[in-house]
Amino acid sequence: MSKHLEYMRRERTRKIEREPMEAGSHQPTLGSARGSDEGQAASNQGNGRPVIEKLRDNAPEENKNPGQRRIWRMANKTQRRIRQIKKIWARLGEILDYVWYNRPWRKLEPDEKKIRDDYKIRQEMEKLLRDEARLFRQRIINRLNGRELCYRSRQYERNFIDALMGTKISSVSFSDIVLQPDAIYLKVNTMRLPRGVGVLALVDESVLTDLSIACQHRVTAEYTEKKGLWYVIERASGIRGIPKHVRYQDCLDAFPATAGKFSFPAGVAENNKYIFRDLAAMPHLLIAGSTDAGKSNMMHILITSLIMRTTPKDLRIVMIDLKGGIECGVYEGIPHLLPILVPLDPKKDPDKMITDTGIIYDRESVPAALDYLIIEGETRMDELRRKGDQNITTYNKKRSANRMPRIMVVIDEWADIRLVPNLGSRAENKLSNIASRMRAVGIHVVLATQSPKVQVISTLIKSNLPGKMAFACPTNTASILIIDSGAARGLQPRGRYIYQKGTEHIEIQAPYISPQHLKRIVSSVTTGDKQVLLRGHDVSPADIVIASIDHYSGMLREEEMFTHFRGRLTRNSLRELLSEMDGQIYESRSNTYQVDPPAGTRPRKLILVS
Repeated sequence: MSKHLEYMRRERTRKIEREPMEAGSHQPTLGSARGSDEGQAASNQGNGRPVIEKLRDNAPEENKNPGQRRIWRMANKTQRRIRQIKKIWARLGEILDYVWYNRPWRKLEPDEKKIRDDYKIRQEMEKLLRDEARLFRQRIINRLNGRELCYRSRQYERNFIDALMGTKISSVSFSDIVLQPDAIYLKVNTMRLPRGVGVLALVDESVLTDLSIACQHRVTAEYTEKKGLWYVIERASGIRGIPKHVRYQDCLDAFPATAGKFSFPAGVAENNKYIFRDLAAMPHLLIAGSTDAGKSNMMHILITSLIMRTTPKDLRIVMIDLKGGIECGVYEGIPHLLPILVPLDPKKDPDKMITDTGIIYDRESVPAALDYLIIEGETRMDELRRKGDQNITTYNKKRSANRMPRIMVVIDEWADIRLVPNLGSRAENKLSNIASRMRAVGIHVVLATQSPKVQVISTLIKSNLPGKMAFACPTNTASILIIDSGAARGLQPRGRYIYQKGTEHIEIQAPYISPQHLKRIVSSVTTGDKQVLLRGHDVSPADIVIASIDHYSGMLREEEMFTHFRGRLTRNSLRELLSEMDGQIYESRSNTYQVDPPAGTRPRKLILVS
């Protein structure tokens, strides 16, 4: 025994002291190694199986009842197999449901059909974009190689295979391609440019022009230190990506959520980009160009956008229309108009006011109306000075319940005022006074003219109206007079103009508002009904008559008209419009036509009446 203890001591082990176990114990249990009372008690109670006893103690109450105790339990392996079978069956059910849902003969709901059509359109668009991206990528590489923006290996750098295949060329490569419906973006791998090729050479104007010709789309370059160099290939239709026709409804739908109350849609610029401008930030606007270029339409766009988005507490309007109300007469009755109830001549006729409706139709009332606005502006200046505010914006923020409305002065034809002796110079000085001093108190001037001449658009007017819209001009001189460049000379199509403010110089296609849509908006604003019909088409009977005369020899075939105005109205709308035109008389280009209804296979046609 001593030898055994000596051996344990030498092996650095210790003897485990055990206390004798009582009778009936079979195995040492948890805690019994050291001879604890708890371990011995557990051993006697559970026959050395503490885990089973723990499960039994934690069992639900119903299982402690011998009558409800489970006498059989399924094997774990069998349970796992059953769970796997259930998952497979559920997956099989999902597959069967999907197959049954996509059965070809099932009648689709309108929403389901729309979702499926949209999905097909997206797939077709993705495929088209991928094909165009491959084509543009290869064309750009070939054109850059042709301009020697690559590295051609020297003779001593070539091997046997290069000698057989030709000169080895290291071309510009692209590391990333982004596909979007409006443009395709190619990121130049600037970290691995060919030897001798720099970034400045890749963004040169002549290089971009060559790439645009090669791709048959406008190519621009965007470069920042973080994002790197990107070639942007614009893929929108139209001249330089500007559409030829823009619907007013589409511009209203595209209104940004952050746009202010005094924002209006200026139109669509290059690459189908919607442009919005804020009259409060402008703050004055000059609209000029030749006859029938789209100036009056743009003026209607501006006015209708503002009266739909504001209330009379936000904006009041004074209109000067010397065409007898042809342009501005449609707005009579809207609550935004500002009546000037001041006697025009207190001595001769004290009962005749400057304007009872807010629209001025005669020249004699113009100087008095401008004087009233000057007095109103000076009164507002005094009010802001007393309250300690710098402009009308800060003043209205502090007084939301009793805010000061902005005033917009709209002059449809400035030449009819400016060219009148003894009236034009006085009106110009008063208008310049308003434009230069009253912008802080919220008085804005919108001036339109179809006579871009030095006698009409003087330096005084031009310098005080920072925002300018130059529609098609007959000569370079007229274009330079408006925007200091000849870019507006001969602009096509109708509604195209150059917008300039400061260094900003953008070519834009103005949206088109039909006379019917204009009347609906004015009627809605007048009655206070906010349910304005913004949808529908913008094709008028006059447009159909002109198209029939110019392109279809006076015939009004439904298929031809639908193709001509594709995208602007539906087939049902066209059918209803043509049926309403039957028997009606229309004037176009100094001629009078009557629409002869169809008979059998003969389509509708125009008959010259006089």
